Amino acid sequence: MKNLILLTVILFLAGCSGTPGSRNIENKVEASLLQDGFDNVWTINRVDHVNGLQKDETTYVAIVEYDLTFKIDLSEFTQTDIDLGTESIFGIFEAAEIIGQMATKFGDFEAGDNYTLKDEFTFIKMDKGWELIE
Repeated sequence: MKNLILLTVILFLAGCSGTPGSRNIENKVEASLLQDGFDNVWTINRVDHVNGLQKDETTYVAIVEYDLTFKIDLSEFTQTDIDLGTESIFGIFEAAEIIGQMATKFGDFEAGDNYTLKDEFTFIKMDKGWELIE
C-alpha cells in the first residue's frame, strides 16, 4: 500500500513539473523541423535538449542541438513543392524570404551535406501541456 501511495505522489509531482520534459521538447522540435514539406528537404539524425531557461510560469526557452542531412541541394530546394504559401503575391514574397534564409544559413548546400545546429525554441504552457511556439 505504501508503494502505491509513493508511486501516486511521484506521478503527481512529475505531472506538475515546471518545465517541459526533454523527450517532449525533442519530439516537438523534430516534428517542427519536418513540417511543411521539409521532410523532403532534410533528414533529422539527432535532437538533444541541452539546456533551457524558464522565463516565467508559462514560458520556457529550450536550447536544442540537432543534426540534419540534406536530401536535396539548394537549386533543387528552390524548385521543390514545399508549403511556402505561393498562392498569393504575399506567399511568393514569403517563399523568396525562406529560400534566402536557407541560402544564408547553409550556403550552397548539396544533397548529403551534414550540419550540426544549436537553436532556441520557445514553449508555452497551455491547458493540456507544453506547446512549441512557431
